[in-house]
Amino acid sequence: MALHGPRWDWPLSKPVQRVDERYAARVAYHYMFTVETGPDLSKARAVVDHLDGWIWRCSDGWTTPVQVWIDEGEIGDDGGRWVGVHGDDFSPSAGARNATEARRLTELGLAFYSLLRSAPPFRSAAVGAEVVGFGDYTHVARPQREIPRGYVHYDNIPGFVVCDAAWVAMEQPSSMVVFAEGFHWFPWDGESLGRYGLSLTEIRPANLMRSR
Repeated sequence: MALHGPRWDWPLSKPVQRVDERYAARVAYHYMFTVETGPDLSKARAVVDHLDGWIWRCSDGWTTPVQVWIDEGEIGDDGGRWVGVHGDDFSPSAGARNATEARRLTELGLAFYSLLRSAPPFRSAAVGAEVVGFGDYTHVARPQREIPRGYVHYDNIPGFVVCDAAWVAMEQPSSMVVFAEGFHWFPWDGESLGRYGLSLTEIRPANLMRSR
């Protein structure tokens, strides 16, 4: 599933959670992973250190380094900061365009979530197209029943991870399950697998090798 960021807490013209791929191609959306760490810049730096310095190798031998950065252009309403993870070769579009890309992006996403389970403290995380800025904490950490129709509801977005403090503020939605100690998520279903006849059960995370 390709999320479209940033600022999905704004109202949507339609309650749709997929990017129009023709529009995405024109504006050059890029597939990436993001982690919202709160307003403390030292926490963002700690997450960068944890995620940086890896080479990601998929099962078909395809390998890519990634860039990890603290985004200076997106700051949440309470000062929250986003860490972005993106590889130039991930995908030049909003999501997979064929079965090979679907498998690779899913392997990369699974590897990202594997790293995230041992990451320093953070508040939320997402996978998708240009998702830096997605999931402003002031909109996430609130009862989801209070969010009007046509706005983003964070309790049913595949791959969206929240800290337990946010999950409690969301009134502990049953749609979200334990991700790791201190975190819940709506389980991720991979990237466009069904479209290409693939199953998440047959895919394993990309191998991670230290580059430094």
